[in-house]
Amino acid sequence: MQLVPYIDGKTLATNKIVVQVNPEDQDRADEIVLQSSTITVVKDERTYSVAREAAAKLKNMLNEISASEKAAKQPFTAVANKIAGLAKDVGGSVKTEHERILKLCSVYVAKLEAEEAERKARLHKAQAEAERKIIEARKAAVVSLEADKAQLAIARAEVERQQIKAEQQEIAQKTKLVGGRITHPWRFELVDPYVTLGQGGYRLLRIEVDVLACQDNVRAQLEVNPDKEPVLPGIKVTRETKVFINPTI
Repeated sequence: MQLVPYIDGKTLATNKIVVQVNPEDQDRADEIVLQSSTITVVKDERTYSVAREAAAKLKNMLNEISASEKAAKQPFTAVANKIAGLAKDVGGSVKTEHERILKLCSVYVAKLEAEEAERKARLHKAQAEAERKIIEARKAAVVSLEADKAQLAIARAEVERQQIKAEQQEIAQKTKLVGGRITHPWRFELVDPYVTLGQGGYRLLRIEVDVLACQDNVRAQLEVNPDKEPVLPGIKVTRETKVFINPTI
């Protein structure tokens, strides 16, 4: 199976694609960085004004680069989307059928395993019974005058035990699946996280902070009491100062 991208009837070769930047744009970016590198401290209104202007120029250049990057990627993104769509169209029915067949096989193997488990249980019970017969026959041989009959019973019970062992070994050899393998992965579904946490199962869950939920909770607390620092259970709440400079000022 091959999915081959073409441009005007010719195969797209990535090793022939060259991405370059306009030398004048590179010079502009270098010049802006060079100018801003002279700013080392912001301590008063004048130095803040200089830094703010530099930040605006840098932000404007970042916007230019980001827009140029998106524009340059657009044709390739379109190609990637077309390839993904074609692969989905071609492979969709194949994947569905593959999953269906695997499910049929899994149901069949599960049936075999259930039958095998039942057979093992029966053999285990039969083995225990054979062991019991041997023990009773040996006891009888000690007290019985008919020693020959007792020894014959022991021999028959021993033969029965060996037959059971052979059958058990035969079952063990059939556990391999020809042309594939059988796995029994565990599956987990969270039913009640409060019970999990309440019984100390912290490592059984992957927990992360829901930033939006925390923001909503903090906002609600501040609406009730604007002067009180918001508190969240088990979460450290801090506030930072960020400055955003418009690209044009």
